[in-house]
Amino acid sequence: MKNIDWRNHPNRKELEKACRTLSNACGIKKGDTVKVLRKAENYELGWPCYISDSNYEKKIVGHTFEVADLFVNDGIYILVQGKKRLVPFFVLEKIKDGTPEIKLTIDGKEVTISEETLENIRKEL
Repeated sequence: MKNIDWRNHPNRKELEKACRTLSNACGIKKGDTVKVLRKAENYELGWPCYISDSNYEKKIVGHTFEVADLFVNDGIYILVQGKKRLVPFFVLEKIKDGTPEIKLTIDGKEVTISEETLENIRKEL
């Protein structure tokens, strides 16, 4: 696919909106573990960032990192050696869900619930 410089594209707003929509729908969230599959191209798929450090990109490709935060307009922050680094969603593969699991035993059966479900139970008690 040919890399499109979205900054001068006649459909810039639509590309930006599509990038945000896809980023929201990618399923990656804070706390997840992701693998960087490849280097992102400058302004690829409406991603509004220019990559100036190709050596840095080479160092993270093929490695796994924890998602530190989400910033939908520009990408996803991953933690690299304790520092937040911005990468686009489309070069990431989700390896592990970061949602903490809570295991309860009810009537002798073990069940797994989310933190949100536990909070709702606490409110009802």
